[in-house]
Amino acid sequence: MRRGARERNNLNKRKKKVQNKKILVIAIIILIIGLVGLAYGLNKTHQAENESAQEMDEKVEESNEENQETEESQKPQEKEEIKYSMTKGNKFVKIDNTIAYIDSINGNNLYIFNIKDNSAIQVNTPKELWKIYFDGENIYGVPNHYSGKGIYKINLQGKVTQIYEGESAQLWLTEDKIYFVKQNGFDEINQTPQGDLCSMDKDGNNIATIIPNVKNYFNILSNKIYYTDGETRDLYVADINGENKEELAQGRTLITGINEKYIIYVDYENGEKYHVVYLDDKTNHEVGRFGSCYVSENEGYILTRKLVDENNNIENEFSVFKIDSNNKEEKQVFKNDMVLPYLAYVYQNKAYIEEQDVIRADLENGNIEENMPNGYYLDGYCYELRMTDNKINEIGIYNLETMEEQKIALTYFLSDN
Repeated sequence: MRRGARERNNLNKRKKKVQNKKILVIAIIILIIGLVGLAYGLNKTHQAENESAQEMDEKVEESNEENQETEESQKPQEKEEIKYSMTKGNKFVKIDNTIAYIDSINGNNLYIFNIKDNSAIQVNTPKELWKIYFDGENIYGVPNHYSGKGIYKINLQGKVTQIYEGESAQLWLTEDKIYFVKQNGFDEINQTPQGDLCSMDKDGNNIATIIPNVKNYFNILSNKIYYTDGETRDLYVADINGENKEELAQGRTLITGINEKYIIYVDYENGEKYHVVYLDDKTNHEVGRFGSCYVSENEGYILTRKLVDENNNIENEFSVFKIDSNNKEEKQVFKNDMVLPYLAYVYQNKAYIEEQDVIRADLENGNIEENMPNGYYLDGYCYELRMTDNKINEIGIYNLETMEEQKIALTYFLSDN
């Protein structure tokens, strides 16, 4: 009996060991399956995170590309109105929603308009201003030789401050400086102003002479100054500090247009000829006699009477020449019988030419549209200032692509002047 009992006990123990081994194997298998599942899940999560991050990167890249395209589409217009207003010197300036205008017919009146809220102020300046410049914050004006001296700074509320007492016929604004000619007289031959080219802070302090004895009108581009020498009347370029002077052309020169690739100038010594100098290799081409030009950031056009021989004979008609800087050519793209035309603007291969009225000439097919708005052309728009009772009360803004008109009725407020 005892032996039988021991055998039964041993049998039960062996069965338990076998069962325990089975349980252990099953547990190990379950654990392995769980670890494999966990690893698979983590891999899927990591993969999903990678895909999500990649999608996010692609979206950010697409957004950046869209922003870049938007910026690139805006840059030409932004550059045009800013460069025009800070350097051209005219009766009309505009940056963003602010327009300033000189009314030289009805006294010393300077108008400042905001075309976003339709507000306007009228400023009575101490002197009748001849030209104004605008940097987006302040307007700077100079009177002509017969109206008086001084450089005047006007804020957008109409407060006027004289920052320079001498005479100057031209300004050139940068972000922190004003470049000007400290005028000491006129050229005896063609009465262009002359003096020392200087710079000063925008409050009129720290006046420094950069280049002595130059003619107006100088130009600044890429930290270079392009100017006519006061003695030789030849065309020169120098560094922004006046150093490293280099001759570009000889004659009795006057710069009429410039961009990064070429200069357009008139030589009064040789029949008032229009020339193009390509800046990379100083190639110099004669184009025609008399006329005007329009130069933007990327394009240049000359309205002139084409030269037909070496004796300075010219065509009877005026032609528009488009400058091809890649091939160093001036292509005749339009010809018409006009008396005293002025090339005011070129936009989308259409030239706006002022004579008695303004015409629009299609430079591709030669078609002419008459009775275009008589205003100021800038950034693909024309701004027509309309006066009633000796005050500008309305601005017509024309989209040059569609010729749709927006009318702005102005409301006047008192200035701080």
